[in-house]
Amino acid sequence: MEDSANGYQPLSQASEGIEVEAPSVQEPGSSGDAKPHNEFHGTWEWKVDNFTTATDNKYSDKFEIGTYIWRILMWPRGIEERSPDLAVFLDASLAQYTPLRMCPKAVFTFTLVNHLDPDSNFNKEMAALHTFTPTKSDWGFVSFHSLDAILNPRNGFLDGDSITIRVEIQVQKDEPFAYDSRKETGHADKAAAAGREAAAPREATAAGEAAALAARAESSVLSMSSNPNILVPLLELLTPPH
Repeated sequence: MEDSANGYQPLSQASEGIEVEAPSVQEPGSSGDAKPHNEFHGTWEWKVDNFTTATDNKYSDKFEIGTYIWRILMWPRGIEERSPDLAVFLDASLAQYTPLRMCPKAVFTFTLVNHLDPDSNFNKEMAALHTFTPTKSDWGFVSFHSLDAILNPRNGFLDGDSITIRVEIQVQKDEPFAYDSRKETGHADKAAAAGREAAAPREATAAGEAAALAARAESSVLSMSSNPNILVPLLELLTPPH
């Protein structure tokens, strides 16, 4: 569902009822590698050539951040009557093959780079955590930036005939696979200690019974040696008292 305030929605909904041509994928190596900040956080840039004459939707190269594979989807002339502005989406290209419990969850920021003044870069953040599922594998902005403003060379976004789009992604750590219950709670150690404490009284009781049985046997043997007429049944010696 589209957020009217922010202009973002899954592409499947944004392009509903619109005939979408097959995306053109750039050759690998055109935009460089992703720059990881840490295992779950990274940045990637896409230089889009021939922007002023581009009319069809385009996919960037695939790149990896946070152990997941991503790509950027751009509509250079907007999504027809939906919006005349540049539309940009983040796509988890393998989400359609991923079990729901393992689908990536992420927040991200798109940046339209200003080659004249880096302080004038245009940023738009997707601050709400989104889960990229088989039915919502892409998420982004139907109205990312005014196309007229981009095409005006004085604004600094157009570098010759190219623009550069940067994405910064923060992937949520998958807690079910990273959580160590023993390390975090000590539950296993506590359970083992409780088991040892519970076993100690039983072991003491068994040792006491064995000692009592040995004492009875010794006493009976002494009685037999002093009085041969007293016979102690073997079964009684070996049977512990009730």
